[in-house]
Amino acid sequence: MVEGMPRLHHVVTCGLLGCSSVACVEIDPSYGESYSPSGTMGPATGSSTDTGSSGADDGSAGSGPAVDLNVAFVTSAQYTAALGGLAGADEKCQMAAGSAGLPGTFVAWLGDASTSAAGRLGNASGWVRTDGLVFATDRDALLSGRASYPLMLTETGTPVSGNGFAYVFTGAQGIGGAGVPDDCGSWSSTDPAQYGQLGYTDAVGGWWSSGVSAPCDFMAHLFCLGIDADAPVQNPAPAADARLMFETTGTITADAGREVADQMCADEAGAAGLSGTFLALMAVPGEALFDRHALGGDWVRPDGAVVLPGSGSPATWGQVLSPPVLDVDGGLASSAAFWSGVVSSTEAATDATTCMGWTDATAIESPIAWTLLIRWLEGQGTATCEGARGVLCLEQ
Repeated sequence: MVEGMPRLHHVVTCGLLGCSSVACVEIDPSYGESYSPSGTMGPATGSSTDTGSSGADDGSAGSGPAVDLNVAFVTSAQYTAALGGLAGADEKCQMAAGSAGLPGTFVAWLGDASTSAAGRLGNASGWVRTDGLVFATDRDALLSGRASYPLMLTETGTPVSGNGFAYVFTGAQGIGGAGVPDDCGSWSSTDPAQYGQLGYTDAVGGWWSSGVSAPCDFMAHLFCLGIDADAPVQNPAPAADARLMFETTGTITADAGREVADQMCADEAGAAGLSGTFLALMAVPGEALFDRHALGGDWVRPDGAVVLPGSGSPATWGQVLSPPVLDVDGGLASSAAFWSGVVSSTEAATDATTCMGWTDATAIESPIAWTLLIRWLEGQGTATCEGARGVLCLEQ
């Protein structure tokens, strides 16, 4: 169970975005051609459901042409936990891929008490989504939680559930580990007294793989990963006017003040050999979140994934393409949240939302933003002002 996330017995739908404004993935020149979606991919015709029964396999493993790039997607269909075991889940992934014309061999990102989800990938490495954007550059990025763009697109290239947020059966202990206790009888049961481990489609870090548990009669999707290719992929090089966004490795309590947060940004950027000006994304009373940050080119993570595309207007959550979860060196940030001081990116901060202007650790609480979620731009929770949180740093 992830700290701060409840054990859910129901679905709470949250908003998301589209990703059409970002260029398709570039592949390492030593690897091969880049993937581009088939022209036959169209929008989903509706949300389908499945109680776990299997049908004709129109995309069986090995039936299609050889592929040199692994594609990953979330199924448009939902299922109860009676999946027919791991093999039944794999069959559902293969059928979904076949129906969308995706070639190659696919397995479900699914484990149980004795089998790890990661161990079922063989030697596979490097995955792109069905829109061509990178999901994970290589196996290490996948298993360490450093996914580039969340796995929120279906086999047809459309956001799952229409807005990109959904729950997915994973049966994963952390990111892909075996031994999870919540596997619904090795994915054969719909008993509501038993539970299955779920992940989130709009998350990276550990939350995409292991977030909450739900009863086995719950309806959820599956993550499907291609396993034929074993070479890494790359995010495209950032545009010339792109600016860096990273989360600090250090943390501060809310009474430290924004000046201390700014200095932390400058210090960590300088230690990494970066020039330029970096300021904390941290509003003070009377300011909206982006009031003091220059608009212009893309803000990108250290791995090249675009977090916010360039805009002539203040950024809003609907523009977010990737969670800003990396530190300045490209590692997974130690803190999963940063002080924001606003409940919405378009609303001004107040004394009440900033621990009295970042001066009072005894104040009750302040909004924080979860950097593991693509919904991070809207304050995703609150924390007591005496707690220590990270700082999100933006190059100006």
